[in-house]
This record gives sequence, C-alpha cells and structure tokens, in this order.
Amino acid sequence: MQQQAQAYSRSEASGNEWERGYDQRSVKAMSDLPKVRAHLTEVWQHFGMSAKDAATVASAYRVGDTNLDRASSLTGKSDAEIASMLQSSLSAKNYVLADLLMINYERKRIHTTAGN
Repeated sequence: MQQQAQAYSRSEASGNEWERGYDQRSVKAMSDLPKVRAHLTEVWQHFGMSAKDAATVASAYRVGDTNLDRASSLTGKSDAEIASMLQSSLSAKNYVLADLLMINYERKRIHTTAGN
C-alpha cells in the first residue's frame, strides 16, 4: 500500500510539473502573440494587402491555433497551389486558416531556403 501511495505521489508531482510547464508555455505564448501578429501583418503586406486588411487578417491568429497541422499540408504543393489555398481561405474570410497556411508557407520557405 505504501508503494502505491508513493507511486501515486510521484505521478501527482509529475503532473504538477507538467501543469507548471504548460502554464509557463501559455504565458510565453501570450507574450509572443503581439510579435506573431505583427510579423503576420508584415507578411500579408508583403503579399500585397493594405496595412488595414493585413492587420485584420493577422488579428485572427490566436495562441490556441498553434496546431499548425490543422491547416492543409503544403508538402508537394507548388507556389501557385499554395497561393490558391491562401486566396480561397481569404475569400471565405477564414482568416484563422489563412494565418495557419501562411505560417506553414513561411516555415516551408525557410526550410527550403536553408537546404534542409
């Protein structure tokens, strides 16, 4: 019985460590949110959006949207296909999806540029 109690105590401590880590990651993500949105605004402007429209689209990004896999995979897609996907999400005013696609596109571009 004592061993079970110790094992439970260790699992509780481990769970508490995970919770503390999660809380720390959440706080960091919240503090990074303005930076991410500012970068997205710049990227959207680079692709021809007005400052106001770019800020509107970028403001849809939420910390909880960090699951970038929710957006369709860009693997094997040409730039034209990706542009079509972005345009479609923007036309549907699905700015969250547009932001996720743009982040994935930027990662793909950086990964390709780095030669990895």
